[in-house]
Amino acid sequence: MSIRGNWLLYKTKREPMKRGVAKSFQSPNRREDELAPAKFDGDLIVKEEPVETGRLVTVSTKTPTTAHLIFLHGGAFTVRGTESHRQLIELIVKQTNAKVTYFDFPLAPEHTAQETVAFTFDAYLKLIVENPADRFVLWGDSAGAGLALVLLAKLRDQQEVLPSTTLLISPWVDLQMANPELDELAPHDPELPIDALRKSAQQYAGHLALTDPTVSPLYADLTNLGPIDIYYGDTELLVPDTKKLIDKMHQSAGTTVRSYELKNMMHDYVLWTKLPETKRTLAKLRSLLVD
Repeated sequence: MSIRGNWLLYKTKREPMKRGVAKSFQSPNRREDELAPAKFDGDLIVKEEPVETGRLVTVSTKTPTTAHLIFLHGGAFTVRGTESHRQLIELIVKQTNAKVTYFDFPLAPEHTAQETVAFTFDAYLKLIVENPADRFVLWGDSAGAGLALVLLAKLRDQQEVLPSTTLLISPWVDLQMANPELDELAPHDPELPIDALRKSAQQYAGHLALTDPTVSPLYADLTNLGPIDIYYGDTELLVPDTKKLIDKMHQSAGTTVRSYELKNMMHDYVLWTKLPETKRTLAKLRSLLVD
């Protein structure tokens, strides 16, 4: 555990971070667009492509490699990508020369899981057709990490080409959130508001059951999803569900999982880009993108 990490944990426990997060989930801001092309570093090339109910934002240097990272962002399926997400994309592009495509998928409460998953699947197929020479890596944080698993399962079921590998940060994989351990851990999580998460889950599920694999990949068939790395912090209320996911993956043929539990790290810690733990996690991501 780093000194910076200890300070962040101390600071967030003393400040009303949960209230701010809950407010952002319950009253999501649709006016600010932190992933607008004009907001990226001017040295980068940014291509914005509208797709029905959403868009793709592809970021690259002037000399990109064939490595291509697909990024599914967190935010409880209600919040748009943040400034921190943009900063992460900029770091990865500059450090690897890989392309990064951000999927700006439809969000709740205006849309539901069926629309979000359909968009993500169609956008993935569109991207690989348009970039046939590229080698794709899938990356998601929080809700986006759960969506990444749903996408992998759908690609497998439709006999489509899977990405070469997947990296997940603090995955949210059981939107039912009925595990009593979560309520025990909730007061100790400095970031995640459990009641707001449950409300967002209901909105996102729409008419589907919260245990439907389209909504909660913990209940999906997890076989034949390829290599997956999972990173999460041990202060997260989602730890019990993350461990269930990892155990299930270890028992799923054709899926290879490596998991890393980071001491005293918060949910989605990579949004704090200066943490040593974030730098080490991004080093792993770089190793997946550099041929």
